[in-house]
Amino acid sequence: VTIPMAAHFARVLGIDRSPKQLESATQAPTVEYQAGDAYALPCEDGTVDLLTIAQTMHWLDLDRFFAEVTRVLKPGTGVFAVLGYGICSVHPPEAQAVFHQFYIDTLGGDKAPGTPGCWWDCDRRLLDSQFAAVDFPFASVAREQVVDEQEMAVEGLEGYMRTMSA
Repeated sequence: VTIPMAAHFARVLGIDRSPKQLESATQAPTVEYQAGDAYALPCEDGTVDLLTIAQTMHWLDLDRFFAEVTRVLKPGTGVFAVLGYGICSVHPPEAQAVFHQFYIDTLGGDKAPGTPGCWWDCDRRLLDSQFAAVDFPFASVAREQVVDEQEMAVEGLEGYMRTMSA
């Protein structure tokens, strides 16, 4: 997300908890990377035009995080954007049935973390529902779904499934 933003902003700050992740980040002249924490962003109060979070919000204590977002956004004009992808669809239908069974029955994607049968440390239900149950403490909330269709061999799907954090 950081590099595409660099085409639209004079300064982009990419933050990740993992220094190792930052070592492999793509470099650009207007992009700076820092190791940081979602609850203590390395930004001055009221200075951020756009704060994006990608594929992470379902891991966070939302009250603490929203307080930090509110602290750093420019009052009245700052924008907070959540990016993420939920459960994928697989074709043909027979493959979808196998994937769905794995996601629900094996990983417990429809259960809360800590309940029997759920192997996730985070609440995937939030992400899969586009955070519908989240009470965002901001003036307006708009949800937009973008469909990203990709063709891949079985090995590609297997690779994607290996990146799942459960």
